[in-house]
Amino acid sequence: MGNGELISLDTANQACPDVDLVALIIYRGRSFGNLFKSLRATFDKPVMLSEFGADAYNAYLKKEDQPIQGFFLEEQWKEIFKNAYPYKDGAQNCLGGTMFEWSDEWWKHNESAPDGWLAHDTESNWSNGSYYFDIQAERNLNMNEEWFGIVALSEELENGVNKRVPRKAYYVLRELWKDPYAKLKPKVKKSKVNK
Repeated sequence: MGNGELISLDTANQACPDVDLVALIIYRGRSFGNLFKSLRATFDKPVMLSEFGADAYNAYLKKEDQPIQGFFLEEQWKEIFKNAYPYKDGAQNCLGGTMFEWSDEWWKHNESAPDGWLAHDTESNWSNGSYYFDIQAERNLNMNEEWFGIVALSEELENGVNKRVPRKAYYVLRELWKDPYAKLKPKVKKSKVNK
């Protein structure tokens, strides 16, 4: 069953007992908060995040911000891993996720105007305070649909197609996925032993 956020899952729990898993579209910023534990309490089925992410454009500063995108995506993925089975400190109900998205989409700002598809638009389409780094943008419009890719599109063509250029987030995630649980292991303080 697909759902946006956790809306009506308490009702779905009663009306849809044969559902095997729930897929959620979630945009909560760098943290999913109580998502996994809330889902376990209201609709105890495995969850897959079918869409989540962070854009690479700072609407307040009006410039690309690759480090903040990398930071948000790394934090989101760490929570996914932490709430997957068999990690014992989490809810153990997360099957994984599909990050929005691989490549920027230059056509998204105004889909009905093909002439604009050749330009990387910087005008924000919607607001989300969970992405706090640029919520102070004009009219609080801070979500940039054309800037969610972990690879950017270059104006340079390669075999007739816009060249893909990996962003910082691409490399951050590549390192995280090599050993995702290494960054989740609690740091143990070594005690001094008196001899």
